[in-house]
Amino acid sequence: FSESCSTKIGYFRYICCRSCSSKIRAMKNNLDFALTVREMCVAGLKNLPAVVAAVVLWALTVWIPYLNVGTTIGLAMLPLSMTDGKKVNPLSIFDSRWRRCMGEYLLLGVLLLCGVLAAMFFLFVPGIVVALSWSLAGFYLCDRGKNPVQALHASGEATYGSKWMIFLVTLLLQFVYFLFY
Repeated sequence: FSESCSTKIGYFRYICCRSCSSKIRAMKNNLDFALTVREMCVAGLKNLPAVVAAVVLWALTVWIPYLNVGTTIGLAMLPLSMTDGKKVNPLSIFDSRWRRCMGEYLLLGVLLLCGVLAAMFFLFVPGIVVALSWSLAGFYLCDRGKNPVQALHASGEATYGSKWMIFLVTLLLQFVYFLFY
């Protein structure tokens, strides 16, 4: 692993560390909940003004259909910038690369929806498992240049064995969101 990765690794760096040449699977046993929450808080507080500015800029584009889809994808990809340890640039949501992957991103959304709904027919829990398994597909699609099916597959491999951790972190984020909403 590169110097930016440690023996114990938090969820965001685990997902998005682009400088690691080794397979992500090698880090699975080192995913740590407390470290993940700490890294989330540090990255979130460090970038809070920039993220708020990005959300305000995104809200200003709501009335411009083509641009808004690109800025929505850019806003969804902000965690990638946060994991690199850099300050987030609010204007990065206007980057043209987000508009270039727009069609594939929408196709990915349809595939995700169909897969999760199909799993929901087998009760509620399989739908949650599929949603967690494919939760990283957007990052693989837009950042790594994979097609939608490859992105779903890569996301499934990356989350294999870590779904409980992802579920707990997501649950914590939802709790905090509803607490302040």
